[in-house]
Amino acid sequence: MNLFLSTKQSNVWLLIASLLFYAWGESFFVFLMILSIIVNWLVGMGIAKSEGRLKGL
Repeated sequence: MNLFLSTKQSNVWLLIASLLFYAWGESFFVFLMILSIIVNWLVGMGIAKSEGRLKGL
């Protein structure tokens, strides 16, 4: 638990720090990471939406 940042702020900070770290080494990997984050988020949203429909069956 972070004493200075909320959980959401800590996650945003970790995301930014990770992207900067990978950009330092090879900027192409930052593009791949952002693409992966977007795809995973969309898949997660789709799963969450489908779970709501499946519960009613």
